Amino acid sequence: MSARPIGDHALLSDCGSVALVTSDGSVDWLCLPRFDSPAIFTRLLDESAGHWSTRSWHPCGTDSPRTGAPTSCSCRAPWTCG
Repeated sequence: MSARPIGDHALLSDCGSVALVTSDGSVDWLCLPRFDSPAIFTRLLDESAGHWSTRSWHPCGTDSPRTGAPTSCSCRAPWTCG
């Protein structure tokens, strides 16, 4: 089981597939091409399981909280890089 709390994940979906993404950009759970498909990334269940992440080469902070974009289903997660 992952040591990261579930509250640190955002649910991203296109109404056909779903991903759970952490505040630092790691995709810890992904089902493709549909919700009921086998999971491709399963780090949510096991720290050593597969995941994918996108990060800056420079040290970044995620001090700003994720917010929903007004009138949409978008999630904003600003990164501040030094």
